[in-house]
Amino acid sequence: MNKILILILSLIFYNTCYSQSGDYKAIVSQGEIPVDIISTTVDKYDKDIELLKEVEMSRKERKVQKKYSIETNYVLDRFL
Repeated sequence: MNKILILILSLIFYNTCYSQSGDYKAIVSQGEIPVDIISTTVDKYDKDIELLKEVEMSRKERKVQKKYSIETNYVLDRFL
């Protein structure tokens, strides 16, 4: 029983190794990097603050929007 299991596992391993060695082609990135990835978190936050200044809202709403802008920009940049 163990010999059969070892034989089957050996064949599976051999097939997976052999199938990956055929037409291997390295992946190369192309194109321009988007501005959202290049720009710093501070620049994104400053841009959001400028947009908030143009909109009329209460002080409390503005504070909430600033906090939201900080959290979202830092979280997204941390992922990138």
